[in-house]
Formats: sequence, C-alpha cells, structure tokens
Amino acid sequence: MSDDAKYRAELLLAAGFFVILAVSGVLLAGFGVRDFAFARASLSWPTVEAVMLSAPDGEGVRYAYSVAGRKYESRRARFFTASFQRAAGIDARPGDVVPAAYDPARPSRSVLEPGGAGSVFFATVAAGALLTFLGLGGIVRLLSEAAVLDEQTASGGAQVVYE
Repeated sequence: MSDDAKYRAELLLAAGFFVILAVSGVLLAGFGVRDFAFARASLSWPTVEAVMLSAPDGEGVRYAYSVAGRKYESRRARFFTASFQRAAGIDARPGDVVPAAYDPARPSRSVLEPGGAGSVFFATVAAGALLTFLGLGGIVRLLSEAAVLDEQTASGGAQVVYE
C-alpha cells in the first residue's frame, strides 16, 4: 500500500471517529433538552393515586395507576435531570398508595418525583455541545488536510509529510 493510500485510509478512519463524536454530541444534547422539558412540565401535571407493585430498590420501581378508566404501569421514579438532585426518596412497599404525576397529553408517561435539576440539564447539554464541537472541528481539520493532499497530488505527486 502506498503512503498516499495509507494516509487517505487513516483520514477516512479519523473522519468516521469525528462523525461518531459529533452525532453523539447532538444526541446527548437532544436527550438533555427533551428530558429537562418533560421534567419541568411534570411539575404542573395532574396527579393520580398509584399502587406500588415493587419496592424501590437498586433495580428500580414499578407502580400502576389509572387515568380515565384506562390502566397504566410505569417504572419511572424521576426524570434523568432529577437523578442527581437530593430528594426525599420513595419510602413505599408493594401495595402502598403513592401520588404519581402523569402527562395529560400522554397518560402512559408518569413520574413519582416530578421536576428536574437545571445544573444536570446544563451539564448534559454542555457535554453534548462539546462533543459536537470537537467532532465538527475534527471533520473540518480532516477535510482541509484532504484538500491539501489532493492539491499536492494534482501538482505532481508530492510526498506526504507526516507531522
């Protein structure tokens, strides 16, 4: 394999890495925005009585509730952006009745502890923005290197110089 072909393959591999980095950043930021929007909205959602189906433990929680005669089951105790804030916690055993806030537009979406932390939202979006910036910056850098390589190749096949 010639040095030129090897260098192009390395550029392609690096481009794939930077594309994955940028897409991951966009997805992370989008997740953070969506989760925080639901968390903030949950503060004004109506509540309903829910029956605990499992005790809150390391594996999560399960509860059932009914809205407009339709039964639902959920495992969400809180939204991600509320995961790192201090909360009273859920002290309930199977069979206990606890309040659950549900989304009136989609009653299958519910939460036992409404709300979210702005700091977690900010950190999630900032991390996503950083990944996106690094990914796009890497892609721009690789494209400029590829353009230089093409220019050198077109002007007489100059040697590839590794920096």
